[in-house]
Amino acid sequence: ARIPFDEAAIKRTYGLRALHGEAGFTPIERNWARPTFDVNGIWGGYQGPGKKTIIPAWVAAKFSCRLVPDQDPKAVSEALRRYIEEVAPKTVQVTVTELSGQGDPWITPVDHPLIGAGQRALRQVYGTEPALIRAGGSIGAVDVMGRLLEAPCLLVGFVLPDCFAHAPNERLDLDSFFLGRKAALHLWEEIAAIRVPTTPSARADGKHG
Repeated sequence: ARIPFDEAAIKRTYGLRALHGEAGFTPIERNWARPTFDVNGIWGGYQGPGKKTIIPAWVAAKFSCRLVPDQDPKAVSEALRRYIEEVAPKTVQVTVTELSGQGDPWITPVDHPLIGAGQRALRQVYGTEPALIRAGGSIGAVDVMGRLLEAPCLLVGFVLPDCFAHAPNERLDLDSFFLGRKAALHLWEEIAAIRVPTTPSARADGKHG
């Protein structure tokens, strides 16, 4: 409820006639908290200038998935492969190829001190209470760092909805850039001020200098 959502503005910005998605959930929930199946591209047949009266011999598509906690990327990948092979017409030969690695979903508890540090840093710069969101990203290193280093991860972004991330016209407003730089400085100060519980062995080592 704290995060404003203007459906008309979203449709106008991205040239949409209507929003579509999983029934029973709001657009924000579908975008940030639900698993997704995203079609990244579809192509096939003649695509040059003019026209060609042909029947394409092949078509191709690229897609990706955004997972949520408790989903297994290997199980999801295998389930998709089986489904595609099951629904394909008998007259069509289907090949499913995995082009990139997989990453487990990751979420940092909202009550972790790192989250509080981020909120305080942003509050100092923007002068308002920051909202916590679940943003679906494809940064596999987050899960790796979280598991191998046993450390929480905090992702802070400074782009606006009309920055069109990953699009050919992707951009970053200078105001967002400079405010983000200032917030990063405050964030390091807040992280440095977090009191970390000292283990008995660490305390013993400290006594021996």
